[in-house]
Amino acid sequence: MEYNWNFQEGSRFSHHLREKGLWHMDDMVEYMIVLYQRHVKSLPLNEDILAEEFIKKRKILKKKELDHSTIDTIDDKK
Repeated sequence: MEYNWNFQEGSRFSHHLREKGLWHMDDMVEYMIVLYQRHVKSLPLNEDILAEEFIKKRKILKKKELDHSTIDTIDDKK
């Protein structure tokens, strides 16, 4: 999906997803899979609500990355 829809290089579709607040390629792909699943099951798509959920999830993951990152200094290696 990522390759065929040109998410990395940029396409009109990836631009549309970025306007919704989805910047990470994995989020874009998962977003489309969830929407397709909802479409097949004839469920309401709720695109904007789903996009907000992905944005919140990405913020949490980013915060966890920042909290767990460590910077080694010269003093730490002694």
